[in-house]
Amino acid sequence: MQDVVRYLEIAPDKAAKQQTQKDTSVIVPNVTGLFIEDAEGVILRSGLSSRVVGEGSVVLRQVPESGAEVSQGTTVLLYLKEGTGSETMVVVPDVLGNSMKKVSEILSDAGLRLSPVGTGIAVKQDPMPGESVLRGTKVEVYFEGR
Repeated sequence: MQDVVRYLEIAPDKAAKQQTQKDTSVIVPNVTGLFIEDAEGVILRSGLSSRVVGEGSVVLRQVPESGAEVSQGTTVLLYLKEGTGSETMVVVPDVLGNSMKKVSEILSDAGLRLSPVGTGIAVKQDPMPGESVLRGTKVEVYFEGR
């Protein structure tokens, strides 16, 4: 390694620091929609730290976003939504087998928004039934002909 460092004309301590950073990088987990206590635990177990912005109990947004590769120890900003959490989280209903009109009604009643793909009867949805999501989340529903 030292021969490579000398060949590339990189100072040895700088090369060691670059290799250390590469070895200690982590992928930011997704904590959006989690209660703050749960989110902070996930962040900590990932080798990161967190800082809370705002008041509330549910993480509305995070920076850096989930999936980003960062150095271990990086601080993740957790933006909170006011409320107890129970009124901001909803369970995704099962809409499979229903018409687009019926799906729209079911999702609207649950506080969710429809993002339709195709026409006909609902054959697939994302997020899946039973998942807890933030109120107002778009549910992508795939429809196929009758």
